[in-house]
Amino acid sequence: MPAGNTRVNRTTGKAAPQPGDVTALRTQALEDERNQEQAEAQQRVTMAREVEEYEKQNVVIDYSDVDNPLPEVQPLDGEDERPFREVTIKYDIDQMTFGVHILREAEYDERGNCTRPADVGGPRFFSFKEGRRYRLPKPLADHLDERGFVFH
Repeated sequence: MPAGNTRVNRTTGKAAPQPGDVTALRTQALEDERNQEQAEAQQRVTMAREVEEYEKQNVVIDYSDVDNPLPEVQPLDGEDERPFREVTIKYDIDQMTFGVHILREAEYDERGNCTRPADVGGPRFFSFKEGRRYRLPKPLADHLDERGFVFH
């Protein structure tokens, strides 16, 4: 075939399909579709990374509603101050065990004596991601800090 009759794709350097070559036209259409899908996939990955980076810097994960490691005695005056800490985690932690599920709180009489102990369930599991901020109860925050998992 003379060089003057063949069209060449400037991007790929391949010969462009001829109008009557059905197989080449189908192949070209499939390649175009694949290239489009790859571009869209790359765009999704880029967007996901941007969202993750934004969340890492601006979102606080709230674990403050968890129970303390062991049931605590309720003060007689009825005050319930639960101090929380907001911390940034240094390393990924997957399924860390800390504390237990409290199924039913302990009951106390008017003199502060325990009349019925708390019903305690199974252990609690927590997962943390590097660089994320978390709102935690003080005992859990102190536990992580003692082990060097908290940025200062």
